[in-house]
Amino acid sequence: MPKVEDPKIIPEAELQIDYARSGGKGGQNVNKRSSKAQIRWNIGASKVFSGEEKDRIRHELANRINSKDEVLIESQEERSQEDNKRIGIGRLNRLIASALVVPEGRIPTKPTVGSRERRLAEKERRGRIKESRRKVVD
Repeated sequence: MPKVEDPKIIPEAELQIDYARSGGKGGQNVNKRSSKAQIRWNIGASKVFSGEEKDRIRHELANRINSKDEVLIESQEERSQEDNKRIGIGRLNRLIASALVVPEGRIPTKPTVGSRERRLAEKERRGRIKESRRKVVD
């Protein structure tokens, strides 16, 4: 996969961050604290990306975008809100950066002379095998 030269970072002002009860580790703490971070980013409202880049993001992440044109990332791996927020924002930025990578086009190649000769030789051999199975006419 080609590398991203200068990935754009989504500013925190464009993110809507909510916290909810987590199902992750933390013992009784998970019953009292809301440590799961839910990060929403509205693609259309973003000022960081051009229209062309937004279209590419929408195409590549079509299965992750809701009806409000938002990408939702949830993080509940850690016990702290801040850690989950940091992990979620990092995951969102990596997801967007990978969606913006344009894959290099495939250059079609031709079969080599040797591979053509081997293919024809194998066809000839199979033909002789099949010919030897025919009935002998007197």
